[in-house]
Amino acid sequence: MSQPAVAPSAAPRLLTVRFALTCAAIFFLFGSFFLLMPAIPLYVLEAGGSEGEVGLVVGAFSVSSLLLRPPVGRGVDRRGRWPFLLAGCLVFVASSLLYPAARTVPRLVLLRVVHGAGIACFSTAANTSLADLAPPSGRGRAMGYSGMFLNLSVALAPALGALLLQARGFLSVFLAAAGSAVVALVCSALLGETAPAGEAARPEGAARGPLVSRPALFPSAVLLLSTTTYGAVVTFLPLLAAERRLGSPGLFFAVYAAGVIAARLVAGPASDRLGRGVTTPPGLLGMALAMAVLAAAGSRAGMALAAALYGLGLGALLPDIQALTVDRAPGPERGAAMATLSSAFDLGIALGAGCLGWLLPRGGFGLLFCAAGLPAAAALPLFALGRRRGL
Repeated sequence: MSQPAVAPSAAPRLLTVRFALTCAAIFFLFGSFFLLMPAIPLYVLEAGGSEGEVGLVVGAFSVSSLLLRPPVGRGVDRRGRWPFLLAGCLVFVASSLLYPAARTVPRLVLLRVVHGAGIACFSTAANTSLADLAPPSGRGRAMGYSGMFLNLSVALAPALGALLLQARGFLSVFLAAAGSAVVALVCSALLGETAPAGEAARPEGAARGPLVSRPALFPSAVLLLSTTTYGAVVTFLPLLAAERRLGSPGLFFAVYAAGVIAARLVAGPASDRLGRGVTTPPGLLGMALAMAVLAAAGSRAGMALAAALYGLGLGALLPDIQALTVDRAPGPERGAAMATLSSAFDLGIALGAGCLGWLLPRGGFGLLFCAAGLPAAAALPLFALGRRRGL
């Protein structure tokens, strides 16, 4: 059953200076990451790498991020959020400045592994800080609003990175990424520790805490199934657009970003007022329908419709699932819960990108994107069953 929301009159304020600092840190840290997106594949080729090695270098970032999230979640619960926020930002600053010296594929792979450790530290700690700062009656809004800043970085930073690359070359992109991470570091330093008293910096003899959060497993399973669609989109959409002559895939991502932001503005408050679980089913449905529309898309209008459905669906799903996870997790295990949920997100993307490609030579993009929508559709009855059983 959905959980009743706390009366708004009894709720502490959500929009505080510390919440704003957390959102700003998220915007600039992920801005640093997305600034590099247009540059890294071309930089690998300039360094003498092949097209196949581009995928190796890009993917090394996600591998280290996924592997490190569970121990980072435990560390966030034991040592506090602030050290991991600062460590993640420092890793991003240093990594961005080291790219000019990494002129071979092995060095780039190693650097991307280190860089991925930074996102594992920062994102786990930042999501946990948001959960600390949000009152129980405002967790949906907190996840919705903070996610808007991440999506703004998605919408703005790649375009800025491409402009810098064209006008000034690779060094300007690397310096801009380092500068953005420095701003995130300043915001994180001003934020300070957010863990409630007694939940951070535990004595050495205290329980170590879990690597995987059991309360987070059910929402994580739902999220994993749904984000296989994202892996398919980011990997195969450019190829689909080229084969069907749909124009630049930038149209898809621009419409998608607008849809995510619009949906988050509504879904977060709805999750708080109407109870957890209210926006997840329409979100899953929107994502599954988007894959079906994309499978049949033969024009720019079709691609834009798929983007709108996908953005609205993902924007409706994420704040609700994140707030549900925070509600279910005990305070001392909040970091582990956020790490488990983030790992599910990463793993879903990896599965969608890695397991669907073999369908392409067998049935084309129509079969591939229809198959990509099946896990999101399967998450609907799973979520309904979980609610019925009190999960």
